Amino acid sequence: MSVVCATPAALAGASLDIRPSICPNLINRDVRGILPMVLVGDVDFVVSHVDLASLELSRADGVGGSVTPRPSRRRRLVRLVDVAAPSVSGLCSTFGADGIRDLRILFGQAAVVSRLELGALEPNATVEICLSGQTTDGTSFSACDHAIVTALSDLTPPEFRDIETFPFGRR
Repeated sequence: MSVVCATPAALAGASLDIRPSICPNLINRDVRGILPMVLVGDVDFVVSHVDLASLELSRADGVGGSVTPRPSRRRRLVRLVDVAAPSVSGLCSTFGADGIRDLRILFGQAAVVSRLELGALEPNATVEICLSGQTTDGTSFSACDHAIVTALSDLTPPEFRDIETFPFGRR
């Protein structure tokens, strides 16, 4: 669910969507890979005016540090695309493209879990994550979304958690 954290004077249109078009937003603390996010553009917030070097991801409650998009040889980490629509009343959105460009940002999932200290949260805890930055004219913004932190063990049926009882386990 996208929640605007910026003040009206500081780009009220800024909206973040973690794992665009998927609800709920799950972050598995045991999985490495890419964590996609979208800074949603709208008529009041033109994402092509964002200073990419200023982007920083952190927890709304202030716990942990921050993460910046990290360059990769295989993928462009920041790209202008149309993939999401602003959420309605802060609800989780699966609307998809709306005809206005968004800023797709890829973060390393292990870095997000580590630096934001998501591994210390209780299973299935909800955390508010915010992306902050500036536009090219120096205007600050912050946009937040909620995610549920899970672990592989949360998704594994109890009868398969012990390798001794797993049908294809040790012999």
